Amino acid sequence: MRSAVALLVLLLCLRARGDSEVQSGAQSVKGGQESISSQSNHPFDIWRSELKELRDSMLELREEQTASRSLIDQLQQENAALESELREVQTSLNASRGNNKGQPKVAFSLGLTNAGHVGPFNTEITLKFTKVFTNIGQAYNTDTGIFTAPVRGAYYFRYTVMDPRSVLWIGVSIFHNSKKITHNNNGGHFGNKHISNGVVLELEQGDVVYLVLLANHGMYDNAENYSIFSGFLIFPL
Repeated sequence: MRSAVALLVLLLCLRARGDSEVQSGAQSVKGGQESISSQSNHPFDIWRSELKELRDSMLELREEQTASRSLIDQLQQENAALESELREVQTSLNASRGNNKGQPKVAFSLGLTNAGHVGPFNTEITLKFTKVFTNIGQAYNTDTGIFTAPVRGAYYFRYTVMDPRSVLWIGVSIFHNSKKITHNNNGGHFGNKHISNGVVLELEQGDVVYLVLLANHGMYDNAENYSIFSGFLIFPL
């Protein structure tokens, strides 16, 4: 009987010990799981943070791309406007060239002489400017000293003459056909004396323009080209 009771007590003790070990093992397993769970949460937080940073960078990149596309669109619009203006200017230039293609080209500039003193004479004379600098259109005749208008139009003429003689006056007039248009003279003092004048004239085809040295007046020219007569067609009418 005692043996049976002792055996029963021993079995109960072993069972209690086993239950305690099992419970302890379960708690250990649970603690390990919690530790693993705690450890696994840490890299996840890092990945989530990195993912957020990557998303923010992508959003910034998209905003920059949108701004760049807007700037590109603006530049393309400005370039298109400039190209349109350039085409208009080119068209206008081509039209202007076409209009001027048949327009006569008339311009002259000449010096008087290399001989020095000219005059005085007891009568008026037509001055013959013989040193040709420019004579486009050949409208000025160096043999006669007369400019003949090749077309109806507005023309500009200008002259400058000089004389160094203190005892002599200089005096020059511009004539349109037989009509005196301008008159200039100077004198009565020592040193070089200069006179000059200019005028715009409306000429018919065949009209003539020339300079006249007044009677008892003189002028001077040499290789320095002190005395010049020039003119050109402004535009035909």
